[in-house]
Amino acid sequence: MGESIDELRGRVVQEAASALDADRGYALEAVILMLLEALLRGGPFDRAVFALANAERTMVEGRLGLGAGADKLVARLRVSTRSAPVSIALEWRRAALRTVERALTDDEARWCNAVGATAFGVAPLTIDGKLVGCLYADCLSAWKAAEATGPYWRPIKYSLFPPLGLATLAAYLNEDDEGRK
Repeated sequence: MGESIDELRGRVVQEAASALDADRGYALEAVILMLLEALLRGGPFDRAVFALANAERTMVEGRLGLGAGADKLVARLRVSTRSAPVSIALEWRRAALRTVERALTDDEARWCNAVGATAFGVAPLTIDGKLVGCLYADCLSAWKAAEATGPYWRPIKYSLFPPLGLATLAAYLNEDDEGRK
């Protein structure tokens, strides 16, 4: 008998959290791919994107995505840090999950309509307290959106994303890299 979905989810979250340990020797690109894969394989999400902030930290731009149609989403995810889908998570400085079944801002509703999402999650990535980017993931169907608000989101939100916000990515950067400034 194969691995249950709960076992898979637990394993992927553990692998992704383990990959954040700089002593493991993974390159930053490998860590980002593992995080995106954890969101897709272990979660209810259909697409996941890594986005970087510009030097002024006024925009985030999609750089790498996984999932069906992720290439189009990467191109579409070039938004102000003060607009949907990233504004709430960046303002709160913590992961946020939004669904079309809950009260969305007009900006969030427009975003969901534009990309066909029924739910989305955003986690800010910071180094030394400064925004360097975010992880974005979304669902394209209502049943997956309902699952996204369920118990799986909690370990992702509280176990996987906080280490990113606590500067673990800093170990992958040199002191003179742009993200550290």
